[in-house]
Parts: sequence; C-alpha cells; structure tokens
Amino acid sequence: MDEQPATENAFTYSPPTLNQLQSDNDECDSIEKALCTPCEQQIFLSTAQVQYGLFDVCDKYNVILAKEDDKLKLFNHQKQIDERPWGEVGRNNYATCIHWCSFLDIFLILYRFKLYTLSLKRNSKTSELKFDDLKMVSSIRVYSLKHDTTQRAGNATELLRFLTTSPGLSGYLYLNRGYRRIELVNTNSWRSQRGWSKFDLDYGERDEIRSIKLSYEGTYLAMNIQWNMIVWILLTYEHMMIN
Repeated sequence: MDEQPATENAFTYSPPTLNQLQSDNDECDSIEKALCTPCEQQIFLSTAQVQYGLFDVCDKYNVILAKEDDKLKLFNHQKQIDERPWGEVGRNNYATCIHWCSFLDIFLILYRFKLYTLSLKRNSKTSELKFDDLKMVSSIRVYSLKHDTTQRAGNATELLRFLTTSPGLSGYLYLNRGYRRIELVNTNSWRSQRGWSKFDLDYGERDEIRSIKLSYEGTYLAMNIQWNMIVWILLTYEHMMIN
C-alpha cells in the first residue's frame, strides 16, 4: 500500500494494555472450554446462504433468526418456532446481513438495496415468540455514485453490505456502503451523522472495505480490509466520535 499523509478522519492504532491482554486471555480460556463441551442440540439449515452469515442470535430471547431462500425463519434452541415469506424471489430477494440490535430490541435485516427492522412478540397463551412488525427504513437505501469521486464507473452504485451496533454506543450503528464507505447512522432519525471513505482510511482504489464489527463497549472498531490479501485491522474508536 502506498504511503499517504493521514487525514483528519483517519483512524490510528493503539497497542493493547496489559489488562486488555489478560482480559483477552480470559475470554480465550472461556471459548476453549465451550469448544470442548459436547453439543447439546443441532438445528439443520438447508440453504447455502447460512454458510455466509445470514443469521444472528438474540441473547435476550434465546432465539436465532435465519434467512433461507424466500423465507425468514425463527428458531429457539430446539426447533423452528415461526417463519414468514420474504417478498420477491430472485435477485431483489438477496440479503447481505442479519443483526440483532439489543438497544432497539429488534433484528436489523440488510438487503442490497434497503434496510428493514423486524420485531418479535410473545404469544400470551403459549409464551412462545413469534414474528411481529417488519418495516422498511426509508432513509437507508442505495444511491448512485454518479457524483462520487471514488466511483469506478459512471453507473456504479453503493450496495448495502454490512452493518454493526454496540450496546456501548446506544442509538447508533455503522453501515458499510459498497466497498468504499462507512457511515455512522443515528437510529433516532435513521440518518447518516458522519462518513468515512477508504481514502480517509488511507486505502487505495483497488482496496475494499468489507465486514465491520464494533466491540461491546464501543471502544474498538474492527474492519476486514482486502488489500492484496484479506487482513483484519483493529482501529481505535476515539477518532470516530461525532464532532
């Protein structure tokens, strides 16, 4: 990667402290113990889409939401408990990310062109969870890159690809548009508060911004950047605060 001068919005990396390293080791020990624990239950999901992360787990209600072909399916730890058809079959039916948002108490379902919210409700008679409202967030949608200097072609569009939230950053989410841009979105208004292009992050035209994850406390943002090969970049959050 060619060296470029840092920009005002560029991220910087801070080495982890000893306490953070010790905490990470504790987490690794817990993960190792969990991996050595026998499996109690398996749920078979037939579609290849699930291999690419089109599901998420809701810890609050202990359920899993997954997309299979033209359906959204809800599972508890033993069985499927609900399903609903999903719109058009084919290209426009292609989802890119499902994410449980704890501070909004909803699932966020990201498609290539739009963002949807899906809430759950509990059956008063059986106490079993079911799907509730599915709504489109009209302000989050694909737009043309016609006037964007980072475009590769005149008809390029910023397809919606990944999003992430953190309970430690209540009210906000990060949205990945295409391979070039990350936006900080205020969920109270569902509008972009601030954005960063890959040039702000000192990456070149051929590089790609891929999946993004935010730590539980909202301290670190990790992004999967493709630069010659796929690498993980750990970035400090302090430069991403709203001015």
